[in-house]
Amino acid sequence: MAVGYYYSQLAPYIEINKLITERESGKSKEIDVYVKYPTEARFVECKGYNYPLDEEYVAKWLSDNIPTIRRWALSQDEFTHKELIFELWSTGGFEQSAIHKLQKAAGSTKKYTIRFFDAEQIAKKAKEAKNDNLNRILKNYFISNSL
Repeated sequence: MAVGYYYSQLAPYIEINKLITERESGKSKEIDVYVKYPTEARFVECKGYNYPLDEEYVAKWLSDNIPTIRRWALSQDEFTHKELIFELWSTGGFEQSAIHKLQKAAGSTKKYTIRFFDAEQIAKKAKEAKNDNLNRILKNYFISNSL
């Protein structure tokens, strides 16, 4: 998992495919990459598709995944004073309507942070990390040569 590899070079603690169950609703979710820093926690959803995510997928992520994971996090003592950041990484990018939905959600929420990255932004992050292995993984498996 390229995102896990990326964060493993930057963060003191990561966990891949973390399974959580939110007590109140009993809903279970898998967090693709859970990243823990001293002052923040990142919950990353990774999509290594060669097609863009549509508005329907983004709407479900915003209305189901984020609230469930956030409720779970707030029920855990370790998150009491951490900033919660939800990230969606998609090597296939996003349909325009999905981008608008993400931008609107990111701009309107104050209780947590929403970030999203398409193929070009992912490639830029990998380059900035100066990690040849990560760049190679992205180029060979996820990102077309057009970037």
